[in-house]
Amino acid sequence: MNWSDLKIDVYFCDQPSLWQCSWETTLPLIFEGSYVNPSTSLDSFTTSSRSSTNVELAYTSTASPSTLAYMAATCASQGYIILWSQASVEGELKNGRSFGTTYLNGAVLVDCS
Repeated sequence: MNWSDLKIDVYFCDQPSLWQCSWETTLPLIFEGSYVNPSTSLDSFTTSSRSSTNVELAYTSTASPSTLAYMAATCASQGYIILWSQASVEGELKNGRSFGTTYLNGAVLVDCS
């Protein structure tokens, strides 16, 4: 498979429970991650069938000072914060047929104690 345009966005869930986060509103984006092949400087990589591949992402902080202050205050008041991430990658079979976009969502509870 040929993969391209791998991206990961990490958001701050500003509610005490992941289920209370409103995905219809804009959550504060705190990190953006993307992949560039160090050998080719392209945003693509290839995998073989039934194999695993490790790639390293470069992250850029996008959090404003007010978002960081809000995260720190939330951490202090409830003892944890929740980060939600969404990864996406474009896939294509080696014969050129599009596989579409694959998404992976995840949540992490960060203990502030």
